[in-house]
Amino acid sequence: MAWADSDDKVMATPGEDLIARLVARPEHALVVVASGITIASTGNAQVASWAGLLEHGVRFCIDQLQMSEDWARLRRDQLNRGVRRGRL
Repeated sequence: MAWADSDDKVMATPGEDLIARLVARPEHALVVVASGITIASTGNAQVASWAGLLEHGVRFCIDQLQMSEDWARLRRDQLNRGVRRGRL
């Protein structure tokens, strides 16, 4: 449902804005779904979980893109905070 700002301009909700952007540029969409089936069907392969996949991406960036260890430490700290908060 749209809402009005302090100047009474009608504003889209975040969900409405997202839908409008995806309709306008569907090639920018990436659909991400749950990982439970992947984890179970791969014998708990590390990259089957979101945390494992993101950690693999960090290693890839270090190995292939020569990202710094400082960059990797920051990404891993962010990843660990997400895991601790139950978001991954």
